[in-house]
Amino acid sequence: MNHPTAEEFEELKRRVEKLEQSGQQIQLLRTDVQETNMLLKRILPDVGTSREKLDALGRGQQELKQELHSHSEAWLNSLQESFEEVKSALVEIRTTQGSRNERFDRIESRLEATATRDDITILKTTQDEQGAKLDQILQLLQQKPGP
Repeated sequence: MNHPTAEEFEELKRRVEKLEQSGQQIQLLRTDVQETNMLLKRILPDVGTSREKLDALGRGQQELKQELHSHSEAWLNSLQESFEEVKSALVEIRTTQGSRNERFDRIESRLEATATRDDITILKTTQDEQGAKLDQILQLLQQKPGP
């Protein structure tokens, strides 16, 4: 039988050490794979549940969006109707205000033509003065001897 030389023995020794290290690394990898598998087994049901929850949230969000759109449309329609009512009321107010302005103008014209107390006092004074003059004229006419 052949015995290995010292060099071959050292080479075989290094190879065995390398294989032992590889075996330890493989054992560590197996442990990591097992731990990862256990974690995945716990996570996967949560992923399914999470998907269901996300789908439910998406549907709920879509429903809320549609409801908001419906309410917005109703509110805008109501606002438009109110605007039309206010617009009609303003037109009516302007029309009424125009006819009232005309009426106030006529009343003002009448008031300007109406005599005030001062005007009446002046007229009375003037009338009294004219009456006195008429009385003087009558007296003078009565004093004249006839032909």
